[in-house]
Amino acid sequence: MDARLSVVIITKNEAANIRRCLESVKWADEIVIVDDSSADDTVEIARGYTDKIYEKKMEGFGEQKQFGVDKATGKWILVLDADEELSPPLQEEMKKAIGTEASFDAYRIWRKTFYMGEWIRHCDWYVPILRLFKKAKGRFDMKYVHEEILASGPVGELKNPMHHYSYKNIAQHVTKLDKFTSYDAKELYRQGLRIEPRNMFWYFAVKPPLSFIRKFVLMRGFLDGFNGLVISAFTALAVFLNYAKVWEMQNGRPGAQGPAARAPSYPARVFYALYFTIAVRMFTAGYGIRESVDFVFNGRRGMIRPLQIREEITKFLEIVAARKPRMVLEIGTNVGGTLFLFSRAASRDASILSIDLPGGRFGGGYRLWRVLLYKAFALPGQKIFLIRKDSHRVTTLKEAATMLKDKPVDLLFIDGDHTYEGVRKDFEMYSPLVRKGGIIAFHDIVVHAPESGCEVSRFWEEIKPRYEHAEIIADTDQKMGGIGVLFA
Repeated sequence: MDARLSVVIITKNEAANIRRCLESVKWADEIVIVDDSSADDTVEIARGYTDKIYEKKMEGFGEQKQFGVDKATGKWILVLDADEELSPPLQEEMKKAIGTEASFDAYRIWRKTFYMGEWIRHCDWYVPILRLFKKAKGRFDMKYVHEEILASGPVGELKNPMHHYSYKNIAQHVTKLDKFTSYDAKELYRQGLRIEPRNMFWYFAVKPPLSFIRKFVLMRGFLDGFNGLVISAFTALAVFLNYAKVWEMQNGRPGAQGPAARAPSYPARVFYALYFTIAVRMFTAGYGIRESVDFVFNGRRGMIRPLQIREEITKFLEIVAARKPRMVLEIGTNVGGTLFLFSRAASRDASILSIDLPGGRFGGGYRLWRVLLYKAFALPGQKIFLIRKDSHRVTTLKEAATMLKDKPVDLLFIDGDHTYEGVRKDFEMYSPLVRKGGIIAFHDIVVHAPESGCEVSRFWEEIKPRYEHAEIIADTDQKMGGIGVLFA
């Protein structure tokens, strides 16, 4: 009788978990690893247990796992996640199940989850899941997430549980929540779901709280104490984010599948701002410079977008982050990209002031509905002040000094009026606020086409000989961008 068992595990940066998982299945006849370009020691650890390691970019959980199943050679297939392990009693029970002529072609296995230091027994988190099956009798569906094994024969159930070590803390749960809701939204969008006025109230105002009630009350999450409350609340948030990200896809997010998206309506943009306010607060607090740059350049165009060249702003932010400025003044905010990035590069107790002219000639001016979003950029301990006025007025200068409590500025970033007179006036009015040893920076120091009206390069050539300075220019042949830095 053929009882060969192949274990299939998909991985992505699972060095903290994979050894425990592999130790629990090292008795199997074959272990197949499908890795999505892990940057840690996942693959090196796995090589101690198997040589059947394949690298494949993740396109969806169903497809990724089926790829591993196709590579396996055993009669029986066991599919595990890297943060799971088989308990010793389950190992023995499984050996008996596949080692005898049973009437079942697949088995469900109870999964017991360890969450923030405690085993969870409610919230619908302690359930049997089909994970063990004959290769000839089952395969995965192609869902992006929440994939399932479709078995064509009778299904039994093993009594002993496997252990699932999910999230150590809330921060880890938040990070995974962002990832999995993106997959959920992609699947919903592929299935044809669209957010419309007639269903928006249901998806955003009714369904999330109902999902909380289902988890916490009907599924007795309250018996799991505070952890049950947290799980139920995160479930409600996940439901909200699933539909918010569907809405995002259909309203202009780059990379969304399907027909070309139209520009979002004004009410849609207001909702978008509320959604991003939540996303910024929840997901970006721990981001470093590179992660923050990725966040604003990948898929946030139209809502949060730097108007700088990526390579240039990254190098400049590294200079800023090394100094950890506590007082930051930005002239010219527009769609908020640099304002967000400065909040991540500044000190955790920084005061960050933005001055932006509504209806400015060079693209300045954001609408009032953006204020909530921009305020949300502040990390705990930081303060963000917004002035929507002409920076060239003396009253604006006085208002800025008052908001900063007359404290010297560590970083002045000038990216407003790009005419020669405009940039010169911003410099002359606001540079006296900068402390000795601070930074004054200008955007668009590269020579632009005359018809653009951008004359920052002319002023930059005049002012830079007076200071120690640096120029950050990605390409000497470029006709836009460039950041000039003066060290006061």
